Amino acid sequence: MTAHPTRPRTIFLHIPKAAGTTFIQVLERQFPRGTVLARHALGLNGLEPRIADIPGPERAKIRCLHGHFLHGVHAALPGPSRYLTMLREPVDRHVSSYFFALQNPDAPRNRWVRERPTDLDGYLAVLEDEGRLNRQTHLIAGPALPDEPTDVLARARLHLERDFDLVGLTERFDETLLLAWRRLGWRHILYRRVNVTRSRAPLSAISPAQRAAIERANALDIELYDFARRRFVAAIADAGIGATELRLYRTMNTLYSRARGGLGQLKRRLLPAS
Repeated sequence: MTAHPTRPRTIFLHIPKAAGTTFIQVLERQFPRGTVLARHALGLNGLEPRIADIPGPERAKIRCLHGHFLHGVHAALPGPSRYLTMLREPVDRHVSSYFFALQNPDAPRNRWVRERPTDLDGYLAVLEDEGRLNRQTHLIAGPALPDEPTDVLARARLHLERDFDLVGLTERFDETLLLAWRRLGWRHILYRRVNVTRSRAPLSAISPAQRAAIERANALDIELYDFARRRFVAAIADAGIGATELRLYRTMNTLYSRARGGLGQLKRRLLPAS
């Protein structure tokens, strides 16, 4: 399926370290070339003017917008829009984010790695200082409109129910794509994982005290994730996606991933870097 100009625009709210980069490679295939726009900002003030500066006719051609930004960016675009996102179990996301930052110290948001290196326990203080605790909830809640709850968790839950056509889970990534296939009519949903955090500690290596501290600091994200997980389980059941469909899809995806990897190796051999 390719996006039809009369259908609502698709906005993918990309939560960092929630498998969004892998998801985007499938997302972009669903839209005609030249109709997808990527923008990255951590607040609407940094994003709306950049979109508003795009000439009106060009802005109207945008059928898919994706990036790190707050819910509410649809107000900067003409016509109706619908959201998609991926959520990740908060403790696992926290650990992945920490090790990803260590491996990418030059990124502006990871300046703490250079200025005040710390361990996993101290990373909570870094996030608190920078206002990045409960990040999933805050991104989905966005700024409160006059007729919306002032409570950030209640607002995030409202937005998930009202404005999102698909809320996937990183831990159930394959089922998320099968749900997009069934519910949204997506095609070519095979993929290769990209932007994966390397050499990170497994969750089994995190002490009970560390887990408890992360959960306390991200209590809103814990609640939001549990809310989204229950809705996801119901959506999978409603779509009739069971073990047989999942097993077949994973077999196909393994073959696809191996073929793509082999093609990449062939290209590197035939077209060596100069």
